[in-house]
Amino acid sequence: MEFISHVLSHIHQPSRILCDASCSRISDALGRAGHEVVPLAHREFAADHTFDIVLLDRTLHKVADVDAALFGLARHLAPEGKVIVYDCARETMDRRTARWLYSRRAELHREEERTLPQNADALFLQWHEERSHYLDGLTMERSLLSLFDGYIHREVYCCVELADPDGEVAERAAINEGVINAVGFTFVGTTE
Repeated sequence: MEFISHVLSHIHQPSRILCDASCSRISDALGRAGHEVVPLAHREFAADHTFDIVLLDRTLHKVADVDAALFGLARHLAPEGKVIVYDCARETMDRRTARWLYSRRAELHREEERTLPQNADALFLQWHEERSHYLDGLTMERSLLSLFDGYIHREVYCCVELADPDGEVAERAAINEGVINAVGFTFVGTTE
């Protein structure tokens, strides 16, 4: 997947990486590339342990106090360490993006007996209702940029939600052509 390649492009030597629980989709690739991956959920590390990379994959939007969480993680970054975040900016899901996602879901699950929302408008409403308690992308981005020196890259997200590895190319093309919004973002930064 493009995200895995993107992450690996920022890690140039064997590194010690602190990952959240959602990183399972890339932890194998990181391990094969010679990196030591430590799951954040295990909290097996002492307060003075440092990591070359802190990687958060689709979890920051669920954190109640994002500033405190990021500050706590930043304390574990080695000098010149990087934080890499992949998440969703829920507010960027508009009706045209929902129409694209609905048609993609219908195409993917045509032969399954899976219940889809009635139409794209129902999917749009369901998306926002299910994510109403999530942090919005701007809040996450402001917090990241206030603590780290880095950049935001608009990113694919729907194909990850759909577990559709082939959809990444289609979603990237739709974003580049202006057909849909980029619902995801990647942040890469270092401590200031």
